[in-house]
Formats: sequence, C-alpha cells, structure tokens
Amino acid sequence: MYLYVRMLVMMAVSLFTFRELLKLLGVEDYGTYNVVAGIVILFSFLSNALTQSNQRFLSYHLGKGDKAELQRTFSMIINVQLMFSVLILILAETIGLWFLNTQMNFGTENISVVNWVYQFTILTFIFQIMQIPFKSAIISYERMNFFSYSSIGEAFLRLSIVLMLGLFGQGRLIIYSALLTFSAILMFFVYWLYVVSKFKGCKYRLFYEKKLLKGIIGFSGWNMIGGLGNVGASQGLNMLYNIFCGVVVNAAMGVSNQVGAAVNSLVGNIQTAFNPQIVKSYASGNIDYFNSLVFRASRISFILISVVGFPIIFCCKDILSLWLTAVPEYAVPFAQLTMVYCMIDSLSGSLWTANQAHGNIKVYMIVVASLTLLNIPISFILLYIGFSPVWAMFARVVITFIILNFRILYIGKKIKFPVVQYYRNVVLKAAVVAVLSSLGAVITSHYVLLSGFMQLILQGGCIFIITAIISAYLMLQANEREFCVNKIMQFVPKCR
Repeated sequence: MYLYVRMLVMMAVSLFTFRELLKLLGVEDYGTYNVVAGIVILFSFLSNALTQSNQRFLSYHLGKGDKAELQRTFSMIINVQLMFSVLILILAETIGLWFLNTQMNFGTENISVVNWVYQFTILTFIFQIMQIPFKSAIISYERMNFFSYSSIGEAFLRLSIVLMLGLFGQGRLIIYSALLTFSAILMFFVYWLYVVSKFKGCKYRLFYEKKLLKGIIGFSGWNMIGGLGNVGASQGLNMLYNIFCGVVVNAAMGVSNQVGAAVNSLVGNIQTAFNPQIVKSYASGNIDYFNSLVFRASRISFILISVVGFPIIFCCKDILSLWLTAVPEYAVPFAQLTMVYCMIDSLSGSLWTANQAHGNIKVYMIVVASLTLLNIPISFILLYIGFSPVWAMFARVVITFIILNFRILYIGKKIKFPVVQYYRNVVLKAAVVAVLSSLGAVITSHYVLLSGFMQLILQGGCIFIITAIISAYLMLQANEREFCVNKIMQFVPKCR
C-alpha cells in the first residue's frame, strides 16, 4: 500500500512535471536534452546491473539469516560501486564526449550548451549510482514506507526545479541540468543517513575479500550484459531517430518514454514488493512458495498494466492533447506501441527475479541481450530504406515477445518451474484478456457519441471497467478475487 500511494503521487507529479518541462524548454530543447542525457544513460547498464546484483546479494543473505556475511557483502558492494563510478566517469569523458561532439546532430550554435548539459548529466548520474547500495538495502529490508516517502519527496523536488525554470529567460537547459545535479546530491545523503542509522548490517567497514569481490563483479558483469541490451536498444533507437529523422522525433520518443515510465511504475511497485520475497524463498529452499510468487507477480503485473494501458491505447490522441500543449509528430503511435511493449514486458519481471535468485545467469543474459540488441540493426535497415519511424517501434514489440518466451523456457530448464502451467494460467489468459478488452474498447468507441473531455472520461472509464472485470475474472484465482472483494468492502465504510 505504501508503494501504491507512492506510485499514484509520483505518477501525477511526474506527468505534470513533464508537461511543464516540455512547455518551458520547448520541443527543440527538450529533444536536445533527451539525446544528450541518452548518451550518459547508455552507461546506465552499469548502474542497473549493480542495482540488480546488490538487491540479490543482500536479499539472499537476509534469507539465509547470515548477519556477518551480510555485513561483509554490503561493505564489498560499496567498494564495487566506487570502482564502477570511476569507470563510468572515464568512459563518459572519453568515448561519450567524443561521440557527442563528432557524431551527433545539434548544430554548431548549440554545441557549448550541449557540452555543459552533458557534464552536469554525468555528475548527476555518478551520484545516482552511489545511491544504489543504500536503496537496495532499504528494499531488501522491505522498508517500503521510507522508500515511498523519499521517492515522493524526490518527485516534488524535481517538480520544484521545473517550476523554477519559469524565473529564467535564457539558459534554461543548463540551469535545469545543474539543478538536477543538486537534487541527486541531496538524495544521496538522505538515503545514506537513513541506512547507516537504521540497519546494523549495512554499515561500511574497510574490507576486502577476493572471492566475494569476484562473485559480486562476476554477477554484476553478466547483469551488465543484459542491461547493455536494454539500454542499447532504447538509446540506440533514440540516436538512430536523431540521425535519420531529427530532434522532433526524439521529442516524440521522449513523450512515449514518459508515458511508459509512468505506467511501468505500476509494475515496478508490485515487483519491488515481490522481489525480496522471491529471492528469500529460493534461498530458504521453499520452492512451492517461490513458484507461487512468480505466478502471482506475473498475473498481477499484467492486470495493473492492462487496466491503464488499454484506455491509453484507445484514447491516446485525446490524452496527449489534454496533457501537452503541443503534441510532437509520431507521439501517438509511439505511445500506443510503448503500452503494448509494457504489457508484454510486465510478464517478464518475476521471471527475471527468479533467474536472479537461482544465480546462474551467464547464458540467460547473453541470449536476452543479443535478442534485445537485434532492435538496432533491424531499425537501422527500416529507417535507411525509408520506412516510417513507427515500424522501428513495432520491431521492438515483436522482439520483446520473443524474449518473453525464451525467459519462460530457460527458467523451466534451470529450476523446477512448471512451464506448461505458466503458459496456460498466465500467458494464454493474458492473451485472452487482451483480445476481449480490445473488442470491448472498439465497441465502446462506437457507442460513445460525446465529444471533447467528456468523451475521454466516459470512453476511458468504460474501457478501464471492462478490462478490470475481464482481468479479474480470467487472471485472478477464486481466493484472490474473494480477498480483493473483502478488502474493498472493508475500505468503503471507512471512506464514508
């Protein structure tokens, strides 16, 4: 519940923040920032890999109940984090800086601004990396209340930064980047102070152990391979759009990414709540509970994405027109395809965590990264021969579906995981929900005869209700539906 309050507040704040940012910076400047930040985000596969590894190691040792090993692991995680921070700084100031100034299309009059933005973005990214061990500890200990409060505070801080831009007439892009750096530094100290004061097992001690260091770096290294595929596919596509289509299409992709990030926070919350329990149940040897958690997380994740995703898909043009003062070209089909991508990917989260808990991730990460990166050559070919940018986004959706099937089959081979049952009870039912919800949405669009805002509310509300009913009936088990109904019945009198 803490995570869902966090999600609702952050979604509202982030969407409003983005709306104001796009209005204050303009399409051109925002497209420029999206590309510059994307070059630094290319290195985020390192931070994502470290986040995944940190949470896995901390949750695993908490599940084992080994406090001494937990202390040693946390200290070594900090050491590894410092090493990778230095590595990212070197890569960003050499390869990244060269690519920014020689390969990207900004215009000579903007190159000075672009370089200032780039340097602030690197500094912001370094402090965000140093937050990771402390965030991982908070999640592993399942202190979701503080995690929610701090995340909400950070969202409002970013909103304040955007609103402050209205006080400046020129140089808004540089000022925005500098204030984001300040925000990252402040949040680093917030997380650090909380962890060192609350968790005895997560206090840094000068410590070195070759075997433990090798294990953390090795696990992180294979996670980096998988992260490189995800970030490379996303930011590589962003750069291809810049090269072939210009910054206006980058702005459209930025809009779709914002929509996707907001909706994905629904899945992120449920997976954040499930992940520590999945890893701990595997570490303790409770395989039946482990499998039940994987199934339940996949089903609930898809339901949460669907009830929001289908209204967005079928009301996308009206939603973006209401949200943004100027809707970039291609933003509508990009956002619609991003929703389809999010729905497919929502089933994968618990499968990924299950494989992390198992620990044997070498082959898994190589195959997933290779499949994900196929999006780059395929998109290059499509854009080079003159296809619409929409086709490149569609290719990403198809590849994501192929990866989902690989995840299912791989975990079935490595762990005693009921693959056939998962296909029957999760994937097949999700497909039926998608078909029936789409039919319901098409029928609704023919019978809603209003216009403007009222049409959006009525049509979107009807699609939401139809999808929620179909999802609850097909994807929830009887005891889960009964549990939800009982909670609603208890909640309604309190509201009154």
